[in-house]
Amino acid sequence: MQVKDGKAYKLKLQQGKVLEHDICCDCGLVHLTEYHIKKDHIKVTVWRDDKLTKKQRKRKQVINA
Repeated sequence: MQVKDGKAYKLKLQQGKVLEHDICCDCGLVHLTEYHIKKDHIKVTVWRDDKLTKKQRKRKQVINA
């Protein structure tokens, strides 16, 4: 999903785990977001994906050149 500043996102989730890559539109930073849905709560874990960030930023430089 391409993340844009100030924009809200509606996600359809079911019980279980959902993994999603989020890419910042300004800097190309890539995060991996894990949603772990239970009956009574949701656990969200987010971490930076350095390998995909490097790849995305390299790609962005080629596009902007």
